[in-house]
Amino acid sequence: MAKSMLREISEEVRVALKDRLRDARQVIRQHRHDGGHSPMARVGEHLKLPHPPLPVRGVESLLGHAVSAFDDAMTVAERFVPIDRAAGVGRNSARSLDIYFRGRDEGSRAFRRDLYYLAATVLAARGITGARIHETELASVHAAMKGKHGAELAALDGAHGWSERVAAGAVLCASLLTELLDHRPIRFEDGSVPNESIRTLEILCLTPIVLTAGFATVDADAAREADLLDLTILATDARIDRIEPACRGPEGQQELTRIFAMLFAHLP
Repeated sequence: MAKSMLREISEEVRVALKDRLRDARQVIRQHRHDGGHSPMARVGEHLKLPHPPLPVRGVESLLGHAVSAFDDAMTVAERFVPIDRAAGVGRNSARSLDIYFRGRDEGSRAFRRDLYYLAATVLAARGITGARIHETELASVHAAMKGKHGAELAALDGAHGWSERVAAGAVLCASLLTELLDHRPIRFEDGSVPNESIRTLEILCLTPIVLTAGFATVDADAAREADLLDLTILATDARIDRIEPACRGPEGQQELTRIFAMLFAHLP
């Protein structure tokens, strides 16, 4: 029991540390020399100084180029870091939901990593650069799904036929989208998006992730389609007039279930 608790604490600390490092990386990127802002002025803003401490433009340029060189070096290094993913699971694909919620540590880790890369791919596809993805919130979503939606997960385990998988997967995906929206694993830079648009943007970015995992749950062959994530982005855009009101309405769970069941039955 003690060893299990230590492993769990260690995993939580590791995930939180990765989130903090990614946040720091985002701040570093804001100080690039080619970012359109004075690096020293930005430092002054973060330190709440009335004026840039060193107004010499040559020093500003030197600092900006140094930050850019460090950021570029980190980007190159990331390309050589092995990614712990299952065979056949790329950055734009997902595994079945029953795999994510089977067992304890392995399913949770796969859920966090797969959804993290899916979120990053969706953000890139939508041209969004000022956003941060928090694995700690994805871990909270996984725990909430297991704690609050056990009956839905059990129904998925007992669904063997295609129509049964569609029905059970739609219910589970509706719950998953609701939990993702509640925990907000994607955070946008302050001031980068009008406040009234943040919820819409969250729905546009999170729904394709849920749909991709849903298709992998309903049909293993569909999960292997190389353009599945692109398809779910298009499907989200085509149905946003129904999905967004459902996410905001009192009967949202039922309406989302109907929308997802329709999409799973007809696509891809």
